[in-house]
Amino acid sequence: MKNWLFRGLVVVAFAACSKGGGGLSKDNVKDYREHIDMSLSYDDAVKAATDKFGAPTKADAKKTTWVGKDGDKCFAFFLENYSGKAGNGVESTDCPK
Repeated sequence: MKNWLFRGLVVVAFAACSKGGGGLSKDNVKDYREHIDMSLSYDDAVKAATDKFGAPTKADAKKTTWVGKDGDKCFAFFLENYSGKAGNGVESTDCPK
């Protein structure tokens, strides 16, 4: 229930193709989202995601984003800071030409 609640709080992600993302794939994003401990602080969730996916593509105090490519499409996995707790989401988009 907690996981669903935090997913409901997710806002639209910044998404653009890049070479970033380290070990980012649709499958390991799905695995991470299914097993994330939603009681983690934002900082601890960012550390856990960085350990799994490599350095983020973009980061600031409120949002950290990893970008990957799946076929012809790019997707962004992101964590957002909600008063110190982490919300997460994924968005797909066409890659820029």
